[in-house]
Amino acid sequence: MVAIQCKSRALKKGRGRDVSKKEVDKFLSASSDSIWSERWLVVNGDVGASEQSRAAGQKPIKLINIKADLIKQQELKNNQNNFSCFATSGNSNS
Repeated sequence: MVAIQCKSRALKKGRGRDVSKKEVDKFLSASSDSIWSERWLVVNGDVGASEQSRAAGQKPIKLINIKADLIKQQELKNNQNNFSCFATSGNSNS
């Protein structure tokens, strides 16, 4: 199972206030049970978190920038659609 903590920040030019060590430590405490195989800290933009806290313990916290990941997915989808159109456009003789 994955323990997920979502933190939303007000963004200014895509950058938001970092997640504090206190916030990260609370998540570490809440997700310390062995049931959690992974821990994710999901943020809404360019938001950092304490590296020392994130690396603590047996299960480090993976920082996920949801906005950046959604943009990457959309770019991949667009590239696949462009490739698909390009790859089939040469089959007009069939």
